[in-house]
Order: sequence, then C-alpha cells, then structure tokens
Amino acid sequence: MTDQFDVVVLGGGPGGYPAAVRAAQLGRRVAIVEGEQIGGMCLHRGCIPTKALLHVAETLRALRDCATLGIDVSTPRLDVGRMAGYRNSVIHRLHGGVQRLLRQHDITVIKGWGHLVGPSSLEVVDEDARPIAQVSGGDLILATGSRPRSLRGLAFDGSTILSSDHAATLDVLPESIIIVGAGAVGVEFASFYTDAGVAAVTLVEMLPRILPMEDAEVSSEVERQLKVRGVRILTGASVRSESVVIGRGQLVCTVDSPDGPEQLHASMMLVAAGREAITQDLGLEDLGVAFDGGFVRVDGWMRTNVPHLYAVGDVAGEPLLAHKATAEGRLAAEVIAGQAETPLRYDLIPRCTYSYPEVGSFGLSEEAAIAGGYSVAVGRFPLAANSRSAIEHERGGFVKFVMESGTEQILGLHAVGPTVCELIAGGVIAGNLDSTPLEIARSIHPHPTISEAFAEAAAALYGMATHA
Repeated sequence: MTDQFDVVVLGGGPGGYPAAVRAAQLGRRVAIVEGEQIGGMCLHRGCIPTKALLHVAETLRALRDCATLGIDVSTPRLDVGRMAGYRNSVIHRLHGGVQRLLRQHDITVIKGWGHLVGPSSLEVVDEDARPIAQVSGGDLILATGSRPRSLRGLAFDGSTILSSDHAATLDVLPESIIIVGAGAVGVEFASFYTDAGVAAVTLVEMLPRILPMEDAEVSSEVERQLKVRGVRILTGASVRSESVVIGRGQLVCTVDSPDGPEQLHASMMLVAAGREAITQDLGLEDLGVAFDGGFVRVDGWMRTNVPHLYAVGDVAGEPLLAHKATAEGRLAAEVIAGQAETPLRYDLIPRCTYSYPEVGSFGLSEEAAIAGGYSVAVGRFPLAANSRSAIEHERGGFVKFVMESGTEQILGLHAVGPTVCELIAGGVIAGNLDSTPLEIARSIHPHPTISEAFAEAAAALYGMATHA
C-alpha cells in the first residue's frame, strides 16, 4: 500500500524540514523521509555542536582575560566530560524543538532511507535495506545533504583520523592535532583546540592562504591572529596520505610545502578538506537526473530537469551553508504552491566563520571584483579605532566595503572581529534593499558599538570617516 502526500521531502536537515514546514503552511499534506535524526548534520554533527564548543572556548578566553579587567579568578580548568554534556544538552533541546514544530504542522515523519522509483515516488527501507513503506507525492524535494570528503586512500576511523562530524561530537581532546584544510571548518576547529589547551595545533592548507574563499585581507588578518595564539600554519602545503602511519595513539605523516617535505607528529588528524553531495543509492541516475560537478543541477527555482522533482541545500551545490539550504527549501515549497515571487540572490548569502576572530562576509572580494571587470572602490575601517572594541580589549580586525564606483552598488562586505557574524546581516539587508554605502554611513548607529565600524567603513568610501 502506498501512502499519498502532496509533497514528500527526502531528508530532514536544514533544507528539508523548513521546506516541509513551508509546504504545510501553504496547505499541503507533507511527509519527511529521514534515515537518521530530524535536524540533520547541522543540528547533530555540524553547525550546532561546533558553535557550542566555540562558545566554551569564548568563555575560557574571557576567564583568562579577567585579570586585565581587574577581576581575580582562579585559573580556569576545562572539564571535557561536562563540556560534552553541555554540547549534547543544546543539541537535545533544539532537536526537541524541531520535532514539536513538525507535529504542530501535522507533518508525517517516516524513519528510513528513500530510493526514488519515480519522479515523485519513493520506496523507503530500513538500515538493513528491508522495504518498510511506499510513499508518493505530487512533488518531491531532495534534501539529502552532504558528507565529509576524506583524503584519497586515508579513511576516517573516528579516533585518530577524524572528519568534522567526529570532531564535533568527540568526548576527548587530543594532545596535539594536525588539521588538513583551512576553510571555515578547519579554522574554527584550530581556534577551538587552541583555546581548549591543546598543546600543538597545526593547520595545513593546500592553497596559498587560509580561508581561500574570503577576501585576501581577511585571510591575512585571521592568519596573523591565529599565529599570535600559537597555531602553526602551513600554506601551499599538502599531506601525503600514503605517508600516514598510526601507532600507539600517535600518527606520523609527511607534508610537502614550499620549504620542502617535513615530517609531522600528532595524536589526531582532522580532515576538513571539503564535502561531497549525498546522491548515491537514491535512484537519481535511473530517472535521468542531471548533475553538475557531483551536485544535482537545479534552476533558479530549485527545479531539476525531471518534472515535479526539486533539490535544495548541499545536494544542489555551493555554497554548502545551512542558511542557504533553509532559504532554498522554503523557495522550493513556494514554487510548488505557486507562491514564489523571486529567486534567491546568491550574491547576498552571508558567509560566517565562528573562530576567534570571527569572520562575516558576503559578495565579492576585492580581488574577485577587480578580476570581474568592475571599477572598484574600497572603504576600510580598523577595529583598533572603535570604542567598543577597545572596551572589550580587542585590538585586531576591520570592516571593508567593496563598491562599484559608478553605481555605488555594494559588491562585497567583509569583516573580521567580535560579533561580526551577527552584524553581517545588516549588510545583507542593505544589499537586498539596494542601499548604497552612503545611505549606510548616514544612518545613525548606536554608540559605543562594533556596528559603528560598519558605518565608518562605508563613510571611508566618501572620505567621511570620523575616526580613520
């Protein structure tokens, strides 16, 4: 017997469950097919646990800085078991909230793994591949997400060779660690492990700079601050995966860098070298679903080349961000209901790295804007000249606007420093409203706040910055 729904969502992560909720809000009868836990990788092994760990790191830093503020406290000691309990409690609380949300909207959750037998029909199997249900919907939304990519020939074992999934949920700290990949994930974990007291943290990046998707000035400032805190950084470097030898709780590997080959030792290795879409064993090839670089190809309305089949989130391609997945899921539901108004503006999707220092950005870097043929103007403001930054004992960081000179269009906004992951949303709103930097500069910002640095950077484009 086949269960009939208006919309079936395959995957219950940050793309899938918001798609289901939005479809239900628009009057559709909805089911989610999820083999693991509602909330997906983001809630259980990604965004949420890592940010919980980074909050612990932030608190440790604040305690260590107390003497500077005139507060005498004993030396803080990290209890890893209790830290893990705190992290797990956050996950549990949010997981319960999502489950209540689905019940509130009468969304059916089917526990199992789905295999497409038609553009809107699924066979659902259990973990032993035994069929447990047949599900059909007028429309189907793929939201199967992605998984960490391993180094060639070097499998994850969860104890010595870690993926980001393992690192986010591990209940022990390494004595020393090599992190392969210095994108947002690698930099966040380097920041956490350093604050948590790991004796030796080495960050290995194949490209010429860390955070290679960010503006070059951002990369330089974050690298400077990480090095000050003791992180060793090797850029233009790669690990010979065949050289990795594990024994007696230690690993040895060879890294090739511009200075030549070097042997590194550590108790763990975290591989943060990207992710790959989960598309295997879904029946997509049998339906003739088109792919692009390993991701399901979609148009601006999240439609695949197969009628009534949509794809959202990581499975639909870059950027692999939870908030992008949520926006795409909601859009797909609105397209199905005939309620969609405009496609997403991918140039205004914010990127955040929750390390210390934080990075918040959107749009084009200065280098990309110049390479794209724009007439570029840049406005910068250092946080060293910001009063709130001084109050909080912060000395580094900056805000940088990249503007098209003729039209005054904001091409990109880049910030390094405290709370910039929160504040970048204001720039995104300005971009969506087609505001100019001059309008931002003339908007009154509260004093003393980090937000004033955004106004000052905007004002700097016109020679109007007060404190620069």
